[in-house]
This record gives sequence, C-alpha cells and structure tokens, in this order.
Amino acid sequence: MGWRRTRRLPRPLARARVSVLAGAVLTGTFLTGTFLAAPPSAAQTRDWGAAEPSATYRILDAMLEDAADDVVRISPRPTILSRQMAIVATAMFDAWACYDEKAVGTVLGGSLRRPADERTMANKQKAMAFAAYRAIVDQHPFTTTHITALMHAWGYDVDDRSTDPTTP
Repeated sequence: MGWRRTRRLPRPLARARVSVLAGAVLTGTFLTGTFLAAPPSAAQTRDWGAAEPSATYRILDAMLEDAADDVVRISPRPTILSRQMAIVATAMFDAWACYDEKAVGTVLGGSLRRPADERTMANKQKAMAFAAYRAIVDQHPFTTTHITALMHAWGYDVDDRSTDPTTP
C-alpha cells in the first residue's frame, strides 16, 4: 500500500458534477412528462394495471420527486441527498416497525410496538406516510409539493401534528 494522492476538483468542476446530476434528474423527469410540474408524480398517474404500487413505493416516489425539485433549486451534493433520503427511509421503517410483529425500530427498538389488533396495513401505511411527510418537510422544507399531494390524495391531514403513539 503506497502513498495515494487525492486531488480535489476545482470549484467549477465540482459544480459541473452536480449540474450533471441535476441534468440527469431533469432529463428523467422530462421524459416521464413531469418536467418541473406540480403533482401528481409519475407513480400516481402511471397506469399500473393489476399491479398497483405499494404505499411505500408511492411515498418513496414522492420523496424522489421532492428531492429532484431540491436539486433544481439549490443543487445539493449527492452525499447530502443520500443522507436526506436515508433520514426519510429510516423514519418510515421506524413507523412501520411499530405495527409489525417482528420488526425492531432503529432508535427505540420494540418499545413502541402496538397491540396485535392494531397491526393492520392501513395503520402501517398511515404511520409511514406521516413519518415520511414530517421527515421530508424537515429535509426539503421548500419542495414538499409531491408528498403533500400524496397525503391529500390519501385523505390525510398534513396539519395533524399528533405525537400520540396510540394513533398511527
């Protein structure tokens, strides 16, 4: 193992790398017909036939759309985006774990596990949706149009700030 020299990119080239990422996101959204448009996102309008996407897929799709809007707005570096997405995914998992028989949350373990009669798909979906919504609003405060639209489409009140563990 020899000495290895690492070289930082000059500022203009570093910006160019972020611009390439933003360009890829823009190209992808342009090709799907959602170029900088307000919701609904591609997952909400696509004809899925008999194979409807899960609630998790729809939430993550809304997160990606809001993150793409953030890339266009402020061009965050890929490491920032991946951290933001990890925060949202972890919040969703922890909310889901409360309503699962075996899953253990990442922070509080199984201490928030709900009784067996409350472990329904509807409760899991609602808990994950609110956890994701709050995490996305925290991580992307200026670009929440897609997750907000999804919450409204599912009939959830985005102004519900309840922290009561007995409700999803």
